[in-house]
This record gives sequence, C-alpha cells and structure tokens, in this order.
Amino acid sequence: LPWNATSEWGGIVLMGRAPVNATGGVSTFEAIPEGDPEEYKTFGGTDPEDNSGILTDVSIRHGGAEWATDEELNGLSLAGVGRGTKISHVEVFASSDDGFEWWGGTVNADHLVAGFCSDESFDLDEGNTSKLQFLFAIRNGVGQHIGEHDGAPGDTPGNEPFAYTQVYNATYLSGGPTGDADKSMFRLRENWGGYYKNCIFGEYNGSAVRIDD
Repeated sequence: LPWNATSEWGGIVLMGRAPVNATGGVSTFEAIPEGDPEEYKTFGGTDPEDNSGILTDVSIRHGGAEWATDEELNGLSLAGVGRGTKISHVEVFASSDDGFEWWGGTVNADHLVAGFCSDESFDLDEGNTSKLQFLFAIRNGVGQHIGEHDGAPGDTPGNEPFAYTQVYNATYLSGGPTGDADKSMFRLRENWGGYYKNCIFGEYNGSAVRIDD
C-alpha cells in the first residue's frame, strides 16, 4: 500500500464500564451500525478499575471508516475503558480519522504513536482522567489539530467526573512551514482540564492553542 493509504478497513474499538460524564453515566458509541444490539453500542459505568484486557505491541495501519456523517471509526477508540486495562506500545499509522480517541474512562497508556492521521492525532472527550506517557505524533500538514480535547459532550459541560488528563513526555510534530496554516496545534473546549509536562511541540504553521469557551 502507499504510505498514505487510508480507509482500507475500520479500526479497533474497546468499550468498558469506567466512568464517563455523559448524562446518565453511560454513552453510545458513535460508529456502530444502525440495527446492531444495544449492548454493542453502550459504554460507561461506575468502575474506574474496569478491565478490558491487554493491547500491547500493535500497529494499526491504513484504517478509518465513516458509517454516516460524524460517525467514524478511529485507529484506536477507547470508550469508557478502565485502569485495569493495559495499553502499551501501540502505533496508529495513516488513519482517515483520529489516531487515538478516548471517551471518558480512566485507562492509563504509554508509548503511543500517531503517524500521518487525517484528523486529530490524540482526541479526548467525556471526562477522561487517564495518565498518558511517551506519546509521539507526526503529521504531513493534512487534517485537523494534533490534540482536540473536550471535557464533555457539548450539551453537558458541567457533568462529573470532570476531565483531567495527565500527559508526560509527549513530542508532537506537524508538517512544517507549508502545512496546517489554518489550524491550531491544540483545540481545547467544553470544560476540558489537564496538563502536559516535559513535552516538545513543533513544526506547526498555524496557531499554538485554540480555546472554545
């Protein structure tokens, strides 16, 4: 395949029972086809230690799929995934949507690579409280923000748990002086909270941070 081929298949989706801040404490995954059983679609709950298994030493390549408008599969989707899950040494390469996306959950992860994804590299939503370490993103000037971080679904920004993602040792590089001129490296909105420590961000031609109140 060409290095930039996308949408050759879907992606990997893990759904758990860790807290999310959607109304009612549960949410519905956006990219499950109409007519599938409800238990295939719902995630979230009350167990921050919930265990969705082990995903390590995996490369997810040339994926991404859109079932309908704004209903897309990412490289790796983590929906309500708890701390009992192990996510380590995972690469997403050339996804037509986000590289990694979290909806709520508490899962910790390390050594994640998002290379040449067409939408965001790392996307956070619905009250995520993960600790993430050793993240690397590289882009070729195509797509959106490297990090889009939402605190909650758009209509429930005050719901708990409040988002508070902790990121250590991340390196985010974009497409250099010819790419991403109309985008920001980070888009922060809907009551997102968290921090990045000991990180390097560079080669971005747009603005550094966009904040939507």
